[in-house]
Amino acid sequence: HDFEVEGIYYKYIGNSSVKVTYKGSTYNEYAREYSGDVVIPASVTYLGTTYSVTFIDHSAFSNCVTLTSVTIPNSVTVIGNNAFSNCTDLKSVSIPNSVKTIGLRAFGNCSLTSVSIPNSVTLIGEKAFSYCDDLTSITIGNSVKTIESSAFENCRRLTKVDISSIESWL
Repeated sequence: HDFEVEGIYYKYIGNSSVKVTYKGSTYNEYAREYSGDVVIPASVTYLGTTYSVTFIDHSAFSNCVTLTSVTIPNSVTVIGNNAFSNCTDLKSVSIPNSVKTIGLRAFGNCSLTSVSIPNSVTLIGEKAFSYCDDLTSITIGNSVKTIESSAFENCRRLTKVDISSIESWL
């Protein structure tokens, strides 16, 4: 990470933008740096400069087993690969209308019970919600063009899927 503000770690990505990331140089260098309810701000000020938060980094919250909910701001456009994977206590996530891509295994092995994919999302990555054993319902917005393979693999309690218009399943 490049800097930390109020318990959230950030990395510069240019154009006055930052991504939420993990503490240290690798995602597993520190154990469980995020826990409880996390509210990610739309912008963050560090050393007098304000940055827009536009990306949830790959593995940013991975293995944070005591994380229970996440609110993602309307400035984020990408939820990276494995962003919340193995957050086994994660029961609630708010995905805003700014998100376009949900990456590979982004929410794999979480305890989400229901998910609403907003109309802005065009891609749901491979295994994005795999092994979410508590997931019972999902609503998928009408802009989703692609749902990659095994996106909902082993979601054994999934009984309701509301799909508007999907162009392809891979």
